[in-house]
Amino acid sequence: MNLTRRTILCGLIAVLALIADPLGQPTYAAGPDQIFTIAPCRAVDTRIAGGPIPSSSSRSFNVVGTLANQGGQSTCGIPSNAQAVFLNIVAVSPSAAGYLTVYPYPGPLPATSTLNFGAGQNLANGALSPICDSSTTTCSSDLIVSMGGASANIVIDITGYIAASSSGTN
Repeated sequence: MNLTRRTILCGLIAVLALIADPLGQPTYAAGPDQIFTIAPCRAVDTRIAGGPIPSSSSRSFNVVGTLANQGGQSTCGIPSNAQAVFLNIVAVSPSAAGYLTVYPYPGPLPATSTLNFGAGQNLANGALSPICDSSTTTCSSDLIVSMGGASANIVIDITGYIAASSSGTN
């Protein structure tokens, strides 16, 4: 990418950042759904609850409603009609090189990872992830995190969500 393209891309990102409102107000309204931002909310910290997720296994988590026994806040204020969440996920002290994948409960494991990491490398990645659709499925959880190649603790902070435009409060 040449310098001009990079400059234009950085400018567009800066403009989009200015549009976002960190107080939970809708920031996009071109359809029936809107994006809502929230102050970062720790939904999961396996260093505090549950311990590392073993290699080649999965663990499910909630982001809507009460977030008991996940090592984070008691709630992040995500409404029940949310369809997806913006999250930052961190692999903490992985046992070896590996990857993790975040996907909606009870869905199948996608073919692509959300975060790749090295042994002992604390590494983060931001993602937009769909969550369990309570209008079509009984949701005992919202998200699944699957580990490949290593075990690691994880931390998940929620920074926003997508929901129907009528859910302007969280």
